[in-house]
Amino acid sequence: MERPPKLAEQVAVAIKNDVVARGWPVGENLGNEAGLIARYGVSRATLREAIGILEHTQLAAMHRGRSGGLIVQQPAAHVVASTVAAHIYLAGISLDDLYDVRIHLQLLAARLASERLSEHDVAALRALVDAPTPLDESIEVTLGQISGNPVLAIVIPTLTRVTGMWAGAPQGATLAGKSAGGRRRAWQLIVDAMIAGDGAAVERRMRRSLDADRRWVEEHRSTRTPRLQASTSGKVAERVAEQLAAEVVQRQPGDVLGHEAELLERLGVTRAPLRQAVRILEHHGVVRMREGPNGGLVVCAPDPTEVVEALALYLHYIGVDARSILEVRSILEIDAAGAAASRGDAQARVKMRLEQSGPAGVDPDVHAWIAQLAGNPLTTLLVRALIGTTRLGVTDAAHQPADPPATPDRSQTHLLILEAIGQGDVSLARHRMGRHLSSANTLV
Repeated sequence: MERPPKLAEQVAVAIKNDVVARGWPVGENLGNEAGLIARYGVSRATLREAIGILEHTQLAAMHRGRSGGLIVQQPAAHVVASTVAAHIYLAGISLDDLYDVRIHLQLLAARLASERLSEHDVAALRALVDAPTPLDESIEVTLGQISGNPVLAIVIPTLTRVTGMWAGAPQGATLAGKSAGGRRRAWQLIVDAMIAGDGAAVERRMRRSLDADRRWVEEHRSTRTPRLQASTSGKVAERVAEQLAAEVVQRQPGDVLGHEAELLERLGVTRAPLRQAVRILEHHGVVRMREGPNGGLVVCAPDPTEVVEALALYLHYIGVDARSILEVRSILEIDAAGAAASRGDAQARVKMRLEQSGPAGVDPDVHAWIAQLAGNPLTTLLVRALIGTTRLGVTDAAHQPADPPATPDRSQTHLLILEAIGQGDVSLARHRMGRHLSSANTLV
């Protein structure tokens, strides 16, 4: 059963909705503390918790003083990347699942970049791989930019950041300790193949490089907990959140980290920063505060809802186009359809759904459901975010997603995909999903 949002979270969502409805007016003052308390009808403590959530995601920040107030901020790519990366890390998504997605997306980026390479791009890539400075995320960022797909430009470096977190790098910025020379030589060969237009060599060399990275990370996996965002503000709430996160990754869902009074004493903080820290971790979907004598801060099965929304909002803000969304969705969802068809448990669930609801029960959310059936939570997270980005583009004034009606053609196509999955026909499931996603206006 889903946890109902707490009042502070509801207020944060209401403020976010107001910002989106006003076209994300960066720099605009939404009002001072007294005005916001009156507008949203909450206490000062609840409002401050809500503002803590907004500041953590850098959607808005409270400026103090006579002319201060809650100021709308421009979404920062590095903050969104850090938020998504921290959730993936805290949720315990496996290295195999992480690298499965990385391989798909980096191969797509390399293919698109090869098709769109200019003389300037060739020079920039060669300068990167020949420079004496560490590659870090720079090569992935550049590849994403050259690909012309802004989804890849943020998602690929985000996944690289997670890899660094596993390896114990500060804030996940690099594969600390890995042979820089070996990684550079691998990228030199990949770039040469891209420039030559040798797609087969690009795929072979990219897979070999990523497989080597995965093996190295597995051997050197660290228990160090990363910073939950790239901010260096040093706020007490963020420091407390990081301390609690270190415990979360060592626990199982249902474990209790302590009652509020116990946590206050153990962490040596006051109630306000502790509650803000809890909201930050709740934003990552890994804890919840349970009230009552048997309550306390409980470790949860990870819920990516808030992180999905943060990524969708950022992609919406930068104006990602339909072509870019479909390029990435096609790669992820065709593979997900095939993976679901190869799993006996997924086949059984599809058959049960079709028997219970029939064709009328096949709705637009079937895309996210198929991604979930495939068994890779990272694929599910990204597909949900891309669907959410599309729906933000067609949101009505009340901020409710305006889903297109399930037309007979769309419902029939969904039904055919599910039938192929239920029959365990991998190739047919992939074919039908590919045809579906390549058709005009197939976005949800």
